[in-house]
Amino acid sequence: MPTLTLLLLPAREADPTCPQTPFSALAVGAASAMGFLPTDIRSRLRMQSDRLGEEVSEQSQSIFFREPGLDVLFVRVLASIAGTAGAIVHAAAAFDAIVGWDRSGKLQRLAQVTPSKWL
Repeated sequence: MPTLTLLLLPAREADPTCPQTPFSALAVGAASAMGFLPTDIRSRLRMQSDRLGEEVSEQSQSIFFREPGLDVLFVRVLASIAGTAGAIVHAAAAFDAIVGWDRSGKLQRLAQVTPSKWL
């Protein structure tokens, strides 16, 4: 059965020996926060969520170590996403400068502290 990793690699590259997914850790963590469950059950669920989270973290780290260059690719993708967000902020600030909807000036202040170029 294919597994889903943190990096959403294709199933053939996923580690079949580790069936844990980030979603199972999140589901158990969410269940541990349900107030109607008894305290002992919630604490056991919290410990299980911590264990699953550690397994997922170790799995993602092993993927980074097995695949050279993956860390650089990951950082470039994050920088691209941040650059797109910065471009959106600057475009919205330029539009607001023309239209004048933001009377508090928060958008203009945000545009001043947001880099316009990331790479």
